[in-house]
Amino acid sequence: MEAQSIRSLNYHDRIRLLKRYGNYLTTRINSYYYIKLYSISGQFVEIWSSSHIPWEGIVKIKVLNNTKALEPYLSKELFQRVAMQ
Repeated sequence: MEAQSIRSLNYHDRIRLLKRYGNYLTTRINSYYYIKLYSISGQFVEIWSSSHIPWEGIVKIKVLNNTKALEPYLSKELFQRVAMQ
């Protein structure tokens, strides 16, 4: 499934697809939300939630457009080590 087809699904179908076929990768936290990162069919998808309980309090499902959007999940130490090489 391509990113465009994921985007074309309604909210409930996106959740069903991610629950069934999505691979959970990690979670980050900002001031207001838990943001869970999933991969599915070579795409990355964020689930923005106001709750730490999986699949509860979802406020946004975001398909990431490019790998630059993954920077918040990478440690700053990794970037420093790569820059020093």
